[in-house]
Amino acid sequence: MKKKLVAVFLTSALILTSCNSSGAGSKTAPLKSDKKTSDNEVVWTLEDGAKVPEDNVKKLNEALYKKGYDVSVRFNYLKNDYVKNSPKEYHSALEKTIKEKKTDIAFCGWEYENYPGEMTEFIRKGYFYPLEKWLVSSDGNAVYKLYDKEIWDCAKIDNKNYFLPNENMSYTPSNVIGFNKKYISQDKIESWNGTWAGLLSIMDGLKLKEDAAKILGFPSINSFQDMTSREVYTYKDGLFYNVKTGEITNPFNTKGFYEYLSFLHKCYLKKYIKHGMDDNGVTDDNESEQYDTGKFAMMFNVTDDSGNADMVYKKRKFAISNDIGIGTAVCANSDKKDKALLLLKALRTDDDLANILLWGDADKSKLTDADGFVDEDKVKNGIIYQPAAIGLSDGTFQLKGAKATDMRVYKKKCLSSKLRVKSAIAGFNPDYSNLKKELSVYTKLLEMYQDCWQKADFGKKMYNDIKLKITKKSERLVKELNAQVEEYKVEKQNGKK
Repeated sequence: MKKKLVAVFLTSALILTSCNSSGAGSKTAPLKSDKKTSDNEVVWTLEDGAKVPEDNVKKLNEALYKKGYDVSVRFNYLKNDYVKNSPKEYHSALEKTIKEKKTDIAFCGWEYENYPGEMTEFIRKGYFYPLEKWLVSSDGNAVYKLYDKEIWDCAKIDNKNYFLPNENMSYTPSNVIGFNKKYISQDKIESWNGTWAGLLSIMDGLKLKEDAAKILGFPSINSFQDMTSREVYTYKDGLFYNVKTGEITNPFNTKGFYEYLSFLHKCYLKKYIKHGMDDNGVTDDNESEQYDTGKFAMMFNVTDDSGNADMVYKKRKFAISNDIGIGTAVCANSDKKDKALLLLKALRTDDDLANILLWGDADKSKLTDADGFVDEDKVKNGIIYQPAAIGLSDGTFQLKGAKATDMRVYKKKCLSSKLRVKSAIAGFNPDYSNLKKELSVYTKLLEMYQDCWQKADFGKKMYNDIKLKITKKSERLVKELNAQVEEYKVEKQNGKK
């Protein structure tokens, strides 16, 4: 989609921030942090899209010294293929860097659908340091208590924590749909029965001028549930995970998916929507103008940080997903593990240090407008393109478009929401080591058929034919993964997980 529209739909991927303010702790006689004296210097490897301004790094090292921390940092950057949206280039370079002992801390990289499980393989090769003992130490516990226990469970691989959770990831209720009160009355919004068929009925009844859209945005596979669904799913690698039962299913074999596709089909025929599933790369100037001017009645995948006071959101239940396990790790072969952990602890418990790293300044008044959000023009050293790779979020200043100026308060509110459902499989991570071929075949097939609802003759027969084909191709994959889930549940019940 056009730049502005994408920024709304994918805001969570660009949120900036960090954590609590705690004392320095673990102080020793500090060493000066210049390159000639590298005894206390740790190397932190990131994707090249997350380059930190050198002046920020210099200021951070000076601040660490002044606060009594015997550690400094130097960043190392590796290429990532943002065009293909693939982490393979970064992961390959990272593996080489770790083997050659050229880094102490590593951003583990985003796992996209074509490369699932790579970080699990890194762990099983012994590349990352297990954090269990550190997390019960004084410094480690200061970090542990910053996050909900289920978040730590989600970050586990083989029942151990190797990652510090990425604070930029979202654990919030998701919106089924966003209504614009400029075009739909509150009474009409409240009259919605929660079904996709009911939503279509409301859309059919809208009388709009030609320059206004009935709905903007793009549909998404993992947003298939309406407001009436009692089940809660997470979506990973093209499969749905029922968080209550642990059962794994392909979308076409999941209750409610046909009703969703049927709704999309009817909307498509009536030209209410023009995008396919997760089709966030194509749009036109008219859509951008409609969004900018608020000339739309509803929106798919809208977040409630859209800045539009006229919007009303209908939210579904949610669970914390195991996708947030990919964060920042300390390398097992590092000779400076203690220094690396000290640095990570400092950045997550001292908001001033985190803000200096991200923004070059800890003085909020110098960076923000009256609304409390960062004014880009006031950031002297430039904006970090991919700040999520640094993993900080909960205590740093926020750009406009973030969900709140104080993400720590916001996330606490979300995690205490009545819509939150505890997951029975929060710590489960699939093992694809013997299923790579099956997964590849399945995901390609799913991609081939996910927009079948755009066909003129789409209906129950076509759906069932596709369901049969996809279920057959994914049979071994789904069976093996469900067996892994059952094994995980037994071990968890026996106290091994």
